[in-house]
Amino acid sequence: MAAIRYRIVESLPEAVRRPEFAETAEGQVRLRFSIDGDQLTVIATGRDAAACEAVLRSLGADEMGVELCG
Repeated sequence: MAAIRYRIVESLPEAVRRPEFAETAEGQVRLRFSIDGDQLTVIATGRDAAACEAVLRSLGADEMGVELCG
């Protein structure tokens, strides 16, 4: 099975800012999925890193990286 990578970002880079990834409300978490070869990366975006982590853990994440600038 391909590796799944999980990331938390505080804000997305300008290149991927689209209406569906606009600012998040308090407590809201948005997910984005990126496929690179055989690796799936699940990216959680939101104001609350703990809420993002909780969502990723509920999806099965046991290891994740945090990037504060997307």
